[in-house]
Amino acid sequence: MKAFRLFSILFIVYLTILSARASIIVKANDTLTAQHKSNELVKRPDVNPFDLGVLHFFQQFSRKSAFADRLIVFIADNSFLKGGIMMVVFWWLWFLPRNQNEVRTKAKMLLALFSNFVAIFIGRVIVLSTPFRIRPVDYPGLHLKLPVSAEKIVVDKLTSMPSDHAVLFYSICTGLFLVNRRIGIAAFVYTTVFVTFSRVYLCYHWASDVIFGAFIGICVTMIICADKWLLYKAESIYLYGQKKPQIFYAVFFFLTYELSNMFEDVRSIITFIIHS
Repeated sequence: MKAFRLFSILFIVYLTILSARASIIVKANDTLTAQHKSNELVKRPDVNPFDLGVLHFFQQFSRKSAFADRLIVFIADNSFLKGGIMMVVFWWLWFLPRNQNEVRTKAKMLLALFSNFVAIFIGRVIVLSTPFRIRPVDYPGLHLKLPVSAEKIVVDKLTSMPSDHAVLFYSICTGLFLVNRRIGIAAFVYTTVFVTFSRVYLCYHWASDVIFGAFIGICVTMIICADKWLLYKAESIYLYGQKKPQIFYAVFFFLTYELSNMFEDVRSIITFIIHS
């Protein structure tokens, strides 16, 4: 029953995001395809005023300072400054001495870690199953001034919404918040400044991509961590891990490492296997 409730809530979240996306995309995807083929400029881009307003706001700072642009590109492309810092904080909280509720707190952290994988999975399902939304950097007719060195980062050609960075890192922040509010708030601020801001500034995502990604990540982690049955199972896993620490911490380290670089190693291995 609890699993069914969890599935139902997540499905509602999925439908909410899908409906929001449908309202954002005004013209059919065929129109965009035709425009690309004919290389015609779009005089009035079919983008909602909010996204255009945010994009134009950041555009006024683009190429004003070559150092600032390169710094933002460096941060956006550095896995340690994104996921690495988050996982360092996670491990610090894990070994932080506690006087009581040790098992419950560790179980909640395990559940939060599990929710990160669920969140990114749901985000990826939405990316692959919903109508295509072009990224700002690829949008014809916007005449964007890309920041200095922005072209050095390779961005996939999948749909722009939702931002997988926002999905994952706001999910991580929510888990940290549920364990320690001060650390969680600091993590939210850090993610907004050092992770998601750069995605919008460098024209890789619309602002609404980040907002919906954050919505998915926060909702998924809140829902999963609130489930008592899942919390009970997480407690059982933690207690088992104390009996078999060599297995538990080996797997634990691998999972947090992959989260820190957004599964880049695993994805490259899968890509190599598929294309070889």
